[in-house]
Amino acid sequence: MAPNGDDGGGDQQQEEYFVDDEDDSTPATCANQLLDTMAMHLPPEKLLPLLLQLVEPGVTSVDPCVRKASYLCMAMVAEGCADYVRHKHLEQFLRHVCQGITEQVTPVRNAALFALGQFSEHLQVSGSEVT
Repeated sequence: MAPNGDDGGGDQQQEEYFVDDEDDSTPATCANQLLDTMAMHLPPEKLLPLLLQLVEPGVTSVDPCVRKASYLCMAMVAEGCADYVRHKHLEQFLRHVCQGITEQVTPVRNAALFALGQFSEHLQVSGSEVT
């Protein structure tokens, strides 16, 4: 067993961006955890089209909370839907995030930067995929 109590099981592994303290289990944190779990266990061709119907208009919303949520949605599915995003939506995701990192509203910009970090970790294109 690892020093942190993790026995190496994938379902028990906690990502650093998830909160372990029950007092900090806000609806937003729970929603992000649910999106991550859905991305890991549902077929991406079923999940992403539905999610993108909300994310697409969300990134241009006048409400900064909606924009922030849209960037967090993209970040949360980056790992579980990596192959699908990389082959079908990478340009679209990057275009949105590049727009988000120039945001004037700090929480929105931070969410876009977080998404960019998730993309850099999970959406790497291998040398054989470059055309």
